[in-house]
Amino acid sequence: MDSTNEKILLGIITFLFGLIYFMISPLVEGLASLFFYVKKNIDYGKARTYGSLGYTVVGIFIGGVFRLCR
Repeated sequence: MDSTNEKILLGIITFLFGLIYFMISPLVEGLASLFFYVKKNIDYGKARTYGSLGYTVVGIFIGGVFRLCR
């Protein structure tokens, strides 16, 4: 395969991944919220908020570690 064909193939694969991912993502979010509420009686919004907060804190921490190590 030459470079042009590989780029076209990569574009097609990326398009199909995006198409499938964005069609399934709302379904997964809905099922997760039902699971948290029905099985565990946990507020899904709070769980997402704390998860985002934790992700941010870890990102800042890792960024600080990389900055000190260079």
